[in-house]
Amino acid sequence: MLVPCRCTLRRRREQHARQLRQDSGIPDEVFDRLTFATFDPKGAVQSHCDMAAIKETCQQYANSPEGWLVLIGPVGVGKSHLAYAIAGEALRRGGAVYAANVGAMLGMIRAGYADEQGLNAEQRLERLRAVELLVLDDWGTERATDWAAETLFAVLDTRYLTQRPTVVTTNLPLHKLAEGGDRLASRLVDRRLSRVLVLNAGDYRQRR
Repeated sequence: MLVPCRCTLRRRREQHARQLRQDSGIPDEVFDRLTFATFDPKGAVQSHCDMAAIKETCQQYANSPEGWLVLIGPVGVGKSHLAYAIAGEALRRGGAVYAANVGAMLGMIRAGYADEQGLNAEQRLERLRAVELLVLDDWGTERATDWAAETLFAVLDTRYLTQRPTVVTTNLPLHKLAEGGDRLASRLVDRRLSRVLVLNAGDYRQRR
């Protein structure tokens, strides 16, 4: 059995990274706009936490992604901005990243039974399980179906077991994640792997 050389493996990783980037459907201008440079911690309304410290923690994670980072807070506090800023930094370094709203990711998997790349749903799932950095925005807002729950678990449970870098944002309160008994939620708040940041900063969009 022939073993691919390093150059072949690198080309395959680069190709997979490009395809994942295309699959996310997020235009480049989003990553150009949602950066750490454009995130203003002072822009928060009724700030009840140190947004500057949270921004710094996210920047540190972006420089060296390890474990899971979970951003919790109500709508408009800047969770998505920070999550896509992390993804953008990884992309600029040439990393393989998949970043998307949870609903969009599920739609991509569901549509993957017969696409131009010839990938079926299981192959798409495997890429999401193995990608260097996975960024999922708005977890908990997707349509609640058995298929969606099982598919999310199929992706994130593998990443949990292999401790692959993963960023998740959600507007579900921390106590619901910690006490809900959901098997996926329990992984999100597992302190052995996840760092949980709770953003109670008010709605940035009101300030703008």
